[in-house]
Amino acid sequence: QLGFILQHVLERRILNSVVWFKPNAQPNITARTLTESTEQIIWAVNETPARATGWTFNYWDAKEMNGGKQMRNLWEFPVTPQRERSNGKHPSQKPLSLLERAVLLATQPGELVLDPFGGAGTLAVAAQKHGRDWLLIESVEEYADIARRRLEAAG
Repeated sequence: QLGFILQHVLERRILNSVVWFKPNAQPNITARTLTESTEQIIWAVNETPARATGWTFNYWDAKEMNGGKQMRNLWEFPVTPQRERSNGKHPSQKPLSLLERAVLLATQPGELVLDPFGGAGTLAVAAQKHGRDWLLIESVEEYADIARRRLEAAG
């Protein structure tokens, strides 16, 4: 639905849709539906398709990260491990390894990464670790505090 809105209502260019497969997803305790073991990541340009140019895609880095083969849009990462939740818990916290991959594929060192839903600060931790600047926006003070603690701990 978000991809449709981005593409057809806001007229933004969609570059890829990545499926994050979680091999250790939480089981479905209701026994009424299938276990949800994927999430969608939409990679889009904040411009119309006709004007969208010049985005960063580090193709050769992606290929190297993938053992010399072209990287596909199915990414397998386990859910966020407990050690990454040591500064507090966020209900939809993403694993650092997942967001590190996104940062490394779609940005250059020194560029600014904006996360309008800062949550537990995982994107900022990934950006900082790889020499990118970052800006988080988070409206829930509890989550902003978790992000602050994580960033302080990460140095």
